[in-house]
Amino acid sequence: LKPGGQETDSSSAPPTAHYNSALLEDARLRLHLESLHKVLQHVPALRDAVLLMKRWAMSCGFTAQSSGLSVFTPLNGFVLSMLTAHAALSSNVAPGQTSSFQLFKLALSVLSSTDWAEQKIMFGKAGTAALSSEEKKACAAHFYDAESESFLNIFWRLSPFIEEVQWEAKRALRILDAEADPFDAVFGRRVLPELVWDLVVRTPAMGAGALCPDLRTGSASGSTSTPAPNSVELPEDAPQALATCFQLRAVLMAGLGDRCTRAALRLVGDMRQRWRNKAPGNGVAVMLGLVLDPVNLERALERGPSAQDQVAAATFRELWGPNKSELRRFKDGSILECVVWSKPPAGRKVESRKQPAVVTQIVRHLLTRHLRPTSLATKTDLVTGPVGVVTNLGDKERRLWATFETFRTHLCQLSSLPLSIKDIHPVDASFSYMEVTTTLAPPAASGSDAAFRRTLHTVVLEFESSGRWPDEPAAARKVAGALLLQIREELASDLGIESDATEDFLDVRYPDAVFRLQVFHPHELTEVANRVTNLQVPLGTAPPTEDAVSRLRSLWWRPRLRASLHAHALQQPAFAGAVRLCKRWAASQMLSGYDEFVEHLVAAAF
Repeated sequence: LKPGGQETDSSSAPPTAHYNSALLEDARLRLHLESLHKVLQHVPALRDAVLLMKRWAMSCGFTAQSSGLSVFTPLNGFVLSMLTAHAALSSNVAPGQTSSFQLFKLALSVLSSTDWAEQKIMFGKAGTAALSSEEKKACAAHFYDAESESFLNIFWRLSPFIEEVQWEAKRALRILDAEADPFDAVFGRRVLPELVWDLVVRTPAMGAGALCPDLRTGSASGSTSTPAPNSVELPEDAPQALATCFQLRAVLMAGLGDRCTRAALRLVGDMRQRWRNKAPGNGVAVMLGLVLDPVNLERALERGPSAQDQVAAATFRELWGPNKSELRRFKDGSILECVVWSKPPAGRKVESRKQPAVVTQIVRHLLTRHLRPTSLATKTDLVTGPVGVVTNLGDKERRLWATFETFRTHLCQLSSLPLSIKDIHPVDASFSYMEVTTTLAPPAASGSDAAFRRTLHTVVLEFESSGRWPDEPAAARKVAGALLLQIREELASDLGIESDATEDFLDVRYPDAVFRLQVFHPHELTEVANRVTNLQVPLGTAPPTEDAVSRLRSLWWRPRLRASLHAHALQQPAFAGAVRLCKRWAASQMLSGYDEFVEHLVAAAF
């Protein structure tokens, strides 16, 4: 039973917290079973409450859904059962009248309301107690099964994971209090956590004993050469996987600062790894997920403390290294420790190894400097999307909107039109910041802009309803063509704006863009719209022509769709960039031409 597994002198292997917890957990198995059985007899609703806790943990990705290779945390069914039983005993509720849902919320409240860095809880005891200095060094979460000398910290494996567990508990309580039907949001199956995180750091598989407390792993437990800022002082027998979790999270959170809003840890491997004769070659790997703040992603200059604050400056230099940290003087006279990163050029479209994003440079540098052993740092994978590369609202689209507003003003000021203008609708994907490929405008008929390369953008002009429009669709299109000619003449005579007219559209040329103007008249397409939206049409009825459906799609449906997507892009910071990425992926899979479908699909996801 010695930590080293060998015949050693007892003085060479002092008592340690993690190793003793592993022994006590097995030694007190029957006592814990009897305690749970006793509480279950006293509180009948405990059984269903434990099932609810397990389902919640599974939906959050804390527990594995199947055996074998999986992504998990040490938050297992035993820990959840003891926590729920504690909530049932320590709460001031009638056992026979308490529902399983009330116990579920009480257990979440214990997780969310306890300050685990400063407080501890005792099984069955109401309230919390302050932690001693020795307890703070041993673990970051304390839930004891008894108030005696031989107690067990049930949360001894949860130290690196307790902050995320607490965050998810607070989130679940907010949803339970705010929504009328919170089942899917709390217990439903969510997407993989790797798809929720903005950046994922995954270490290679460690040894088979990576989760076992052992004094022999003290030097190779994944700790840094010197403690990172705000890191926890780990016990010398901390398992390699847990020590790597601690240090990886502390170092990256300290380095990223306000660029990172939340960090989540997972273990990847076999949760129930076992063997008889020969231990397997690989154990679990550590995976860290980061949720980033898009506002601060592109900041290339990291300002540190003043050079006069020697303690803080030394800590800053230790984090970044003497070769990266440098003193800089600013215009206000201050001299600060700073770190400068290479900012990729503004015109780039995707992140690459030659032009990594600022966040990628930071993570790579910190892993190389702090993660030990060195072989672990070199083999660590950084899985990320184009972090800091795909912007939501581009400068080109902003300039397009400014030009479009000028064009709208010019049209509304025309005085020779017999009908009043109701609205002018943009149609192209560029107006909702979702354009992937640019369409170039054809040269002017006069050849005056042969040296210019202008982009082409479709716009629909809608007039006020009037009885002057003819009933026949063909005649209405002739009237629309005459209105386009009238617009062309007045733009040329009054404003000096060049344009080319055809029977169906008018190309109005501005210095930065060409707007292809089409006229929409509701009366022309009313019959077609009623036909395609009527789901009870008798069989054998002739469908509308392809040309009529195409005009309905381009003159009525797409302008209204574009207005909705534009509003959505302004409300959701990542929506437009996500649409562009999905369109590029679809094109790489030889699925080009389904832009509207991709836009609807991403909008449904948001």
